[in-house]
Amino acid sequence: MRKLNEVWHAYELADAYLREKHSAARSPAGKAKWALLRHISAQAYFVMLFACLEDRVDQLCAKLIARKRGQKSWRQRRLWDTVDLERTDFMRKVALLADKGEPDYARVKGLYATRCEIAHGDFPPVGSIVLPSLYSEIVRLWKALRP
Repeated sequence: MRKLNEVWHAYELADAYLREKHSAARSPAGKAKWALLRHISAQAYFVMLFACLEDRVDQLCAKLIARKRGQKSWRQRRLWDTVDLERTDFMRKVALLADKGEPDYARVKGLYATRCEIAHGDFPPVGSIVLPSLYSEIVRLWKALRP
């Protein structure tokens, strides 16, 4: 969680600077420029925060798979012996840690869709990325997902 908090702190510093520049801008064009930069910054930091959650999911899945592969009975470990974590897509990993019918799974899926849109250049509209609430949600999910 240290990296997650470091990314959040970096965002707070960057956003404070951009917010100050936005406030100091005198023209509508200047204000628009700084507002756009804040929006782009929020998207970039969202992707970095989500990357921390992705790393957490990978770590938890590795722990789960190692535990299941350690079973004495082949009947209990046979499925787990075939799991290749490197080739497992992200949402399948999440399904190992959260019930697909539960809100946590749906929330991670929604955040992942937003992350993919941003990563592939389809930027969400201005104001749709409210990073303080998304950070709180990522922290909550970080704690809720279990192997």
